[in-house]
Amino acid sequence: MRKTTTQYQRICFVGAGAMASAIVGGILRNKLVAPENISLIAPRDCTREKAQRKFRGVVTSPVASSVLPTADIAVLAVKPQVAPGIMRAIKPHLHPRGALVLSVMAGFTVADLEAALDGNKKHRIIRTMPNTNLLAGHGCVGYSTASNVTPEDEAVVNKIFGSLGFCAKVTEMQLLGVTGLAGSGPAYVATFIEALSDAGVKNGLPRELANKYAFHTVFGTAKLLLESDLSTLQVKEMVCSPGGTTIAGIEALEKNGLRYATMSAVNASAEKSLMMSKSGT
Repeated sequence: MRKTTTQYQRICFVGAGAMASAIVGGILRNKLVAPENISLIAPRDCTREKAQRKFRGVVTSPVASSVLPTADIAVLAVKPQVAPGIMRAIKPHLHPRGALVLSVMAGFTVADLEAALDGNKKHRIIRTMPNTNLLAGHGCVGYSTASNVTPEDEAVVNKIFGSLGFCAKVTEMQLLGVTGLAGSGPAYVATFIEALSDAGVKNGLPRELANKYAFHTVFGTAKLLLESDLSTLQVKEMVCSPGGTTIAGIEALEKNGLRYATMSAVNASAEKSLMMSKSGT
C-alpha cells in the first residue's frame, strides 16, 4: 500500500520560481516533508543559490537525472511556454516504478500531460490550478485527476495545498471556472483595491493611508464572510442605511456595470484558458 502521509516521501520540483517556492515554504512550515527530502531543479546557479539560502537543507540540482528518479512526487512548476521541452527532457528520469505528478502549469490538460509523460499509464497525474495568494499562505487551489490516481494520492495533494489555503477537487471542465475566478482573481481584486485607493486619494487621503484603508477593508470583509454565517447580501445590508452614503455608492457601482464587468473578466479568462488547452501552450 502506498504511504498516506507525505512525511517520508521525496518530492522534486521541476522549476524553482515563485509558485514552487510558495509550495515548498508551506510544506516546510507545516513539517510535511523533511528538507533533505525536497529537491528543486533549476538550471541557473543564482536560482539554486537563492533557494538554498531561503530553504536550508533542501537539495538543488541543475539537471533532472540526479534527483528526479528517486522522487515519489514530481511537481511541474515551469512556464507553459517552455513546458513541452521540459517534459520531454524529464520523462526518462521520472521514478521507474511510477510517480505522482502534480502540474501547476496553465494550459495543459490531464490528457496533454499523460501524452507527454506517461504513455504506459505508469504515473498518476494531477492537474492543479493554484493562485498567487499561495505566496501569503492563503491561496486557492482546484485540481482534477487522471483515472489511475488513488485516494492516497488525493490525500497527499490535499495535505500539501491545504497547508497553503483552500483546496478542492473539481472536474477538468470546472477548472476553467477555477482559472477565471481564483487563478486570475487576485489581479481583479488588486485592480479593485487600486481603484479604492485612488478614490481615497481623490478625496484627500495620502496614498499610503489610502492603501492601508483599501487593503484592510477588503481583507476584513473577506474574513467576516469566511468566519461568520453572513451572506454577501447580508453584509451589504448591514452597511447600507436607507437613503445613506453607502447605498449611493452601490447605485454608482451598479450604474457603471461592476457586476457585468467582473463576470466578463472571469469569462474571458476561462475562455483564454480553454484556448490555451486546445493549442497546448
